[in-house]
Amino acid sequence: MSTNITELLYNFVMNFFIKAPTLFSSAYIFIKTTNIKCSKSKLALLLTAFFVVNIISSVVLLFDNSLGFLASCILFIVTITLFTKNNIKNTISISIVSMGLSYCVRFIIALIFAITSHYISLVTYDFLNPKSIFTAIFIGIIHLLSTFYIMKIKRLKNGLAFFQ
Repeated sequence: MSTNITELLYNFVMNFFIKAPTLFSSAYIFIKTTNIKCSKSKLALLLTAFFVVNIISSVVLLFDNSLGFLASCILFIVTITLFTKNNIKNTISISIVSMGLSYCVRFIIALIFAITSHYISLVTYDFLNPKSIFTAIFIGIIHLLSTFYIMKIKRLKNGLAFFQ
């Protein structure tokens, strides 16, 4: 019984640390590409809402992977629509693009991390273990930082014109 609860808790934490950077970077990409100006209180409320969305999607992921991904996408779109008060049709398309960009950045970082850890071949710690919490946290931090710096590029700094 305790092993089952421990395994569920471990899977929840892994899902949480894998999904959180993706949701936060997707929201950041959405806000930057549409050039939305947010106050600090609205931004804090938005981050709290995405924290709750991440918890809900992580719980759903424990039971069904495809349903968890769909739930996180739908909850992301609903949350962004409620906070930005944009047209739902525009929000859906921009959300899909921002989530796609976020997943591409995450894939590239995970690929670079896997290749470098393979060639370094550290013996003390298994960096290639996909179930490692350390790996998920490290890739998540690099994911958030790289998304932040990618959106600081001069062409992307003031949003994308075709999204406005």
